Amino acid sequence: MEAAYPCYVKIHYMGATRTTTGSMYLVEVNGHRILPECGLYQGRREESIRRNREFSFDPTTLDAVVLSHAHIDHAGNLPNLCRKGYQGNIYSTFATRDLCAVMLEDSARVQLADSQHVSRIDAFSGHAGRSELIGYVKSLSGSLRKITVIHGEECASLAFGQALQVLKPQAEVVVPQPGQILEF
Repeated sequence: MEAAYPCYVKIHYMGATRTTTGSMYLVEVNGHRILPECGLYQGRREESIRRNREFSFDPTTLDAVVLSHAHIDHAGNLPNLCRKGYQGNIYSTFATRDLCAVMLEDSARVQLADSQHVSRIDAFSGHAGRSELIGYVKSLSGSLRKITVIHGEECASLAFGQALQVLKPQAEVVVPQPGQILEF
């Protein structure tokens, strides 16, 4: 059976493209604009801030938002979407709605704690790239006695530890093994 009118569909991929976080698509169907997913991008601090702060579309022009599930990388940017002017319906299952309420509140708490932590350490980020981390260590005045690398994948932590040993030879550089317990 043929449609009574031609169907026009256009899909814009705006998140989780070449990555697995920040799922967001804009679907245009016969003049309607639907946003399936409104995920929070999680990655390096500066890139995350840039990607999550602005949308490449005007949220006030959306007709609906549809959520497949409550994971933060699929629903975590909803508060920002609403701050930017979206006032329409958000469609989901009851379970997704209930879990989203808990997940978004927890996400806000984590983001607030993270921003407070970063401001206390002068905007240094554990999610910075290798060159940024080394630049930060170089900028430290005085002599460091001990540096403990406690974040990152094992191979990256080992490489960073080796770079630190060259950069700050007077300091003891500790790169714990997975599961190792350190006492300070």
